[in-house]
Amino acid sequence: MAAAKPIAFDVQRLIDEVAARHRLLLKPDDAAFAIVTMNRLVLEESLEAIHSLIQEDLFEAAAKKCKPARDFSCGGGPRVRSRNSTGA
Repeated sequence: MAAAKPIAFDVQRLIDEVAARHRLLLKPDDAAFAIVTMNRLVLEESLEAIHSLIQEDLFEAAAKKCKPARDFSCGGGPRVRSRNSTGA
């Protein structure tokens, strides 16, 4: 799986929200933003792990569903040729 493109967050928006909600003034170099970054890294790793588990489960489910060689729902079974416009 390719590495996900990091999503940038608007530091000033975060500073404004914290000030409005908690009456605390943060600066862009505040240590609180290091915690935000660490939290983001943990979330990204967790999402990657969950994504991998879902892919494995989907693959296993598809493999179980498509086991019979003649299972029409999985693209198996006889192939029907269509006639061309001349009827030949």
